[in-house]
Amino acid sequence: MDQHSLSSNNGLEPQVSNTISPLRKIGRVRPLKSARPLFPLYLHPLVAFAGIWLLICLLYSFRLSGLILYSGIDVLSLVENLLIVFIFGALLSYLLPISLTMPVSWSLPDNERTEELLSRRLNLWFRVWCSLTLLEILYSGGVPSVWLITGNPKTYMDFGIPTIHGFMNSMLLAICLSRLGMAIRFGRKKDLIYPFWAVFWSLIVITRQLMMVFLLEVVVIYCTYRPVRIKRIASAALSLFCLVYLFGVVGDLRTGAAAFLALAQPTSSYPEWLPSGFLWFYMYLCTPVNNLLYTFHTTPPLYDWRFPSTLSQLLPTVFRKMIFSAAELGNVNGDLVTEAFNVSTAFAGPFQDFGLSGVLSMSFFMSVLSGIFWRKRTFRDRLCYAVLCQCLLLTVFFNHFVLLPVITQLVWIYVFFYRTEGDILPSQKTASKVGI
Repeated sequence: MDQHSLSSNNGLEPQVSNTISPLRKIGRVRPLKSARPLFPLYLHPLVAFAGIWLLICLLYSFRLSGLILYSGIDVLSLVENLLIVFIFGALLSYLLPISLTMPVSWSLPDNERTEELLSRRLNLWFRVWCSLTLLEILYSGGVPSVWLITGNPKTYMDFGIPTIHGFMNSMLLAICLSRLGMAIRFGRKKDLIYPFWAVFWSLIVITRQLMMVFLLEVVVIYCTYRPVRIKRIASAALSLFCLVYLFGVVGDLRTGAAAFLALAQPTSSYPEWLPSGFLWFYMYLCTPVNNLLYTFHTTPPLYDWRFPSTLSQLLPTVFRKMIFSAAELGNVNGDLVTEAFNVSTAFAGPFQDFGLSGVLSMSFFMSVLSGIFWRKRTFRDRLCYAVLCQCLLLTVFFNHFVLLPVITQLVWIYVFFYRTEGDILPSQKTASKVGI
């Protein structure tokens, strides 16, 4: 399939006449000229997954830290096995039916299924988020950024109400991602304030994971609805540089620059003139697979069909502690080379639960699920795919496919689009503005 076919209409977007009525079924209308879905090949699940893991192979082979224990060949051997299974999963996803959606009888009339309806729903849920967040601030006695400035011994781990906090993060991410999609697809510039708020809030609560998850989802949605041009590539490169720099600044605030250098143990090969953010990124990209290989050599698999190390993260905190023991919950990341870098990719849990079979099964599951959503073409499911593509890219850190605050974004997005058949039309006001 070539780029032209991926960028074609496929009957996905709505056509609205100057009078707007009657609005036709979504499958028979042409798209808004300002936001034609592209579905570029470089966002395909296989390309995203292979790209990030091959990048890890390259970076790991540089051995820029004294903590790196294994050779690049060891990592390449692991990646080859992951990719072989992932390819089979991708092929299977093209054979499975994707038409299992809500019954047509549940759908709203076309003239009600507009972006204004979605906006009202998102406003409601954002007010819910604001109300619950105020309760969390009162419960926690402040926010982490203020604690850091005032010297309070509390950290970001002490913020929020257990069990509720993860759902709060998931709700915020889903709301802001949906708003971004509306801003791009329907030209609603006022919706852009929400994505900025998501990034700002991640700084307030000093949660880099929240920021990284959302920014990757933003990139996927933007590339879905906007063509890639040289100017935009240059802007993206500059944004990435700023992100790396900001990542280092936040990391230095949390850990301290001198303390981090002592932990990272950079070798003489590392360019000292680079900002600390680049060393942060290198260590965070390479130490997870380092920990994974270390776990392969030190930890015998449990062969437990409950998959405690893998599936425990899908449960709210209160239920997780009821079902799994403290020892099982403490081994999610496997054996660590050093406690300072405490993640071990998406595959440490599956390996502890069921050995290499667990690792390959997880790779297969990721491929099938993301492949199915890649084939879907509604606005709702493109938002969902942005979540899954982000999960694929971050498998080098953690298994977001089974992390409740991340993967439940899919649930929230489906809630927002309830009875819309997965897509919405421009309202009369929006259609008049864009001249269709």
